[in-house]
Amino acid sequence: MIRFLYSRDVGIQSTYGNRQIGVRLHAHLQRRFGEVEFVDLADAEHDVSTLGDEDLVVGHPGAALNRVREARGDRRTLVVVPIPPWNEMRVLTQRWRHILFIGGRQWFEDLCEAHRGELPGFDALSWHPMCVDLSLFRRVKRRFNPPGQRRFLYVGRFDQARKNILRLIEAFAGLNDSLTIVAPTLLPEVGTPDELAARDAVKAGRYPNIRLQPFTLNAAPEFIDVVRQSDVYIHPASFDSQATSILESIAYGLVPVVTRESGFEYSFGGFLNVNDIDACRRHIRDVQQAPGAVLEGAACAARERLGSDHTWAGLCGAVDRAIDHLMREAPSHPCIR
Repeated sequence: MIRFLYSRDVGIQSTYGNRQIGVRLHAHLQRRFGEVEFVDLADAEHDVSTLGDEDLVVGHPGAALNRVREARGDRRTLVVVPIPPWNEMRVLTQRWRHILFIGGRQWFEDLCEAHRGELPGFDALSWHPMCVDLSLFRRVKRRFNPPGQRRFLYVGRFDQARKNILRLIEAFAGLNDSLTIVAPTLLPEVGTPDELAARDAVKAGRYPNIRLQPFTLNAAPEFIDVVRQSDVYIHPASFDSQATSILESIAYGLVPVVTRESGFEYSFGGFLNVNDIDACRRHIRDVQQAPGAVLEGAACAARERLGSDHTWAGLCGAVDRAIDHLMREAPSHPCIR
């Protein structure tokens, strides 16, 4: 039996790209194997520990990652997951041998290749970047605001320190440059005291150049309107395993200014250094002073990278290669053809 693990409701904090994983990979497996059972990990009645020894399990846990992390797999299981932080990765690799990580290449190198001696079955771990369908995110940003009037956009949460939203606010504080924050978490009780204070300060208008926008899926008309008003997608995360908001914003036509750990391998003017606020401000200034033709070229180059390196066909191919690797270790498995 082939079982595909996913969660049908991945939650409001996930972007459209995350939801596509369930649709695309499930359909790909059905084309390869025929009948594939969908295992909804949001179903509290389903216990992943009951999966049979003869099951070939392929899945992206999504919102149910905790349940998969707590279970123990076997040599017939392939798990497709976002690259987690190091403490979570160690647990995950101890329990599941065959893992295809989705996310930034730099994080795979930092967390896996640099620690291969600490990870059991390292040769069974593989990597592929997160994907975007350019036909779903057609370019809508075609004219950039003039120098000095460029607008920045960021999508991210206030309640995750590794998103570095406090540093982003600090970098823009006192500047004239406009920043729009599309924040998934706006509930009063979410976040540390510092994060809540920063959010409330933005909401109260303490930073006239920073505005808060309620979260919508990145394919929603409200989000597209925000994109049209923006010029640059700035992403300061020191850890973001599969920042689909970056890919989707680039597909819409924005220029990326990101950290090396953010999951995209190109950043206008070099990677953003969130540990140096002055350097961040210089980066912002350089974007503001760049000729329009330079930004246009950067936006087109970034979008071309999506079409070559971040495709669903590429990810499905990576899944096939991971299954083939598993097959070489378990050639008698009845599910593998």
